[in-house]
Amino acid sequence: MNPTAAPPLPQQTFHTERLLIDILRHGRSPAERATAAAVLKVFVHQSDGTRAALIACLDGLQEREDLVRAAAAKSLSLAGGDNASRSALERIAARFDESLGLRALCLKAMYGMVDVQGSLLIDILRRPSEPLVLRQAAAWALFKASHRIDTRDALLEALKETLEPPLRFEALRSLFGAAETIQGREAFLRLAQDTAELSELRVLAVLGLIAANRDPEIARLLERLSSRDPDARVRIAAGQAMSGAVDESVAESFHLDQVGPGLWRDPLLHE
Repeated sequence: MNPTAAPPLPQQTFHTERLLIDILRHGRSPAERATAAAVLKVFVHQSDGTRAALIACLDGLQEREDLVRAAAAKSLSLAGGDNASRSALERIAARFDESLGLRALCLKAMYGMVDVQGSLLIDILRRPSEPLVLRQAAAWALFKASHRIDTRDALLEALKETLEPPLRFEALRSLFGAAETIQGREAFLRLAQDTAELSELRVLAVLGLIAANRDPEIARLLERLSSRDPDARVRIAAGQAMSGAVDESVAESFHLDQVGPGLWRDPLLHE
């Protein structure tokens, strides 16, 4: 589902929307309310009432269960053009009295808002004093803007933080969109060939070369890695990259929101 443009929606009735909002506000169990918050995402582009209900839920005016509020944050990720929704996500992400998990999810939910929130996310990513989980979330959310020089440079800087493997991993995932640029290509090639690097990073770097596998140099490298690398996981990733098919497994590895023309997916689904 494209978070930056109104997606095609199923034929839903006003009654269904009102029923879901009522369940969100008054459902007996957190699971019921979380399900309502998740299903309401189909109305986020169209309905001020839905956005207002989800924002109120996220703000914790009546709802204190993080399970429900997290579902509201995910649905609001599709409201990229709405200032109130962006402000709500930013507000919760900045609140020290909230759980780090919810704050991190609110940062990730800004992935479709990088044209406006990009500077905020880059600042958090670059700030060593921030909790690691928030820096990771900022790196995650920047995948939609990795083609921009400022974003790419910030992610490449994070990739060099050798003392923070989880941050490097998220930075590399979000650099997939920059794999065909000179700087991005060099980063993926360097990690793919460095047998002293962490296996998880090498596997991801090799798989990321799928974005540039038509380059003769990269095609030769993938062929060599697929047959000779001592790490079985690297050999498998090289074989997958040689295929050139950006399927669901590749999309999940790099939390992409699209697997092909018009084929949208929710990158927050498993977050």
